[in-house]
Amino acid sequence: MIKLGKVYGNLMVDLKPTNIKLLDRAVRIVIYATSASEETANKYIKLSGYNPKVAIVMIKTGVSREKAEELLSKGEGFVTKAIKVFEMLKD
Repeated sequence: MIKLGKVYGNLMVDLKPTNIKLLDRAVRIVIYATSASEETANKYIKLSGYNPKVAIVMIKTGVSREKAEELLSKGEGFVTKAIKVFEMLKD
């Protein structure tokens, strides 16, 4: 799972929230990964199209959904790599 980019730190972030229980888990994952409030995590989960990886990149970098998806693509699906790509492009 680690080599596939499905984790960020010790969190399984490649989750598709298809029901209320998984949606709640996705929000908690975003909270733990970003230290965001529950309200902020809920907002970004919705803005990200219910994709925790995209939500985390959006919060950590302050970019739009489209840009976060582009960063994840450039980072081969890894949240950590996507954030590093953003930092490299920012400088």
